[in-house]
Amino acid sequence: MGANEKNIEKKISVSWDEFDLLCRQLVSQIKSDGFSPDVIIAVSRGGLVPAQIISHELKNNELYVIKVEYYKDDIVKNGMKTNKKPVIVQKLNKSIKGKKVLVVDEVSDSGATCIAVKNYIERQKPEQVKFLTVHWKPWSKFRPDYFAKEADGWVVYPWSSR
Repeated sequence: MGANEKNIEKKISVSWDEFDLLCRQLVSQIKSDGFSPDVIIAVSRGGLVPAQIISHELKNNELYVIKVEYYKDDIVKNGMKTNKKPVIVQKLNKSIKGKKVLVVDEVSDSGATCIAVKNYIERQKPEQVKFLTVHWKPWSKFRPDYFAKEADGWVVYPWSSR
């Protein structure tokens, strides 16, 4: 398997303790960067838990949720069932025009979700947008501004049943 190919066989299990440590590292990155978001947006469902922790650590109560799903046209790719493209099915119920925004998700895998969210958020005319994911995969088409760790397999978070 080449360096840019997905390793869907490899599972990377993350404990609650490790996850907490990774979130704290991310908060340190944000603070040392001098970024102070006005609004935090969690990408449902994966970004809900990290966004809540980041929100508390940054003492920022302006936490909102958007939900991304894929079109129902399922295809099989690399032995896994996937969909063609992400769609934002739950939009923001808060104006972010002129605001500094931090978007939080758990992982940037293919990058498709982050790209779709970025395009949606930018149409809302914020002052600045930064992206945070707990894990980033080197083959992703999207590199977040902040990530705690690279991953070369399927990341299994403590709240996940897989």
